[in-house]
Amino acid sequence: MTDSDTSKQQGDQPDDNLVDKSEVDKSEIDKSEIDKSEIDTSAVEETPEQVVVKAKGRGVAFFAVLLSLGTLAAVGYVYYLLVYLDPLSQLRSDKADASEQTAALSARISSEISALREHQEEALNMALAKQATQLSENEDAVLESLQQAMLAAPPSQREWKLAEAEYLLRIANHRVLMEQDSSGALQLLQVADGIIAELDDFSLHQVRARLADEIIALRQVPRDDLQGIYLQIEALKAAVDALPFALPEYVEKRQQAAVEETVWARLGRELQQFIRVRSLSQSESIKPLLAPDEEQYLELNIRLAFEQAQLATLKRHQVVFEHALQSVNEWLKAYLDTDNPKTQIVIDGIDALLEVNLSRSLPDISGSLNELKSSRRSNS
Repeated sequence: MTDSDTSKQQGDQPDDNLVDKSEVDKSEIDKSEIDKSEIDTSAVEETPEQVVVKAKGRGVAFFAVLLSLGTLAAVGYVYYLLVYLDPLSQLRSDKADASEQTAALSARISSEISALREHQEEALNMALAKQATQLSENEDAVLESLQQAMLAAPPSQREWKLAEAEYLLRIANHRVLMEQDSSGALQLLQVADGIIAELDDFSLHQVRARLADEIIALRQVPRDDLQGIYLQIEALKAAVDALPFALPEYVEKRQQAAVEETVWARLGRELQQFIRVRSLSQSESIKPLLAPDEEQYLELNIRLAFEQAQLATLKRHQVVFEHALQSVNEWLKAYLDTDNPKTQIVIDGIDALLEVNLSRSLPDISGSLNELKSSRRSNS
């Protein structure tokens, strides 16, 4: 046997002792290992390979000890859980509680579902009943409308003529009340009386009697040639452009009798060459000439006043008519040459128009319209 074999046998011997003596006290194992190492080292000197093998053996032994201790601890913990804590009983109780809760929840859900179904069925029944009632009512209304449409006949010729006569009477009343047009209203009443006469209905006798009275009353209204008055004003308005404006007036110097002058009189006469003071009477008042712009404004104002008088003529507004013509008359006398024949003709025409009376009282012609309306209501 060689030295290496001997060293291997000597190196394996401590490992067998460690495995067999695992339960011996650690202090004793260390002591024996120190003693053996001293013996071995004293006998033969160890190689590096032998040192590595020894270290591996020690690690395996230490790991085996730890594994055994961990196994013992795990076994003890499991024993503690199974014997002392009894988890199976806790699981059984939790399972029983969960089953009870599930059953209660199922019962509550079932009751809510049944209540909801009952509510839906009730609402559906009510909606169906309401729709059926409404459908029957709509059918009755449609049938009634169809029956009325079938029974209703188109308006007769008499109804058409009465409606036309009523319309004409309404227009005639509007002419009298709003436009003061007696001649137009008279023509409308005559046409309406002719339409009613064609019907030859005795029930409309009272309507025709009222129409006869109103026609006579309108014929008695004095006629005014509004068109002629309007055209006269238009002619005067056109003639204003050719009228001359007034020229400045000069006061003649008065001749004074020659008298003997005193010193003070002579002094006063000399001062009058520088300052002149003279009082004018109302007839001698001098008006300044109009500037070109003012002349244009005057012509525009005169034209506007004439147009205002024309509009008042059509509306029969006596106050507006007179005010417009008087304004024109005053402007002509103040700023135009009144000695000119053309100016005097225009002023005379305005004075003649001021004598026209546009305002007049017209009769009430609403009686025939009211009688016709009441007759139609009673026959319908």
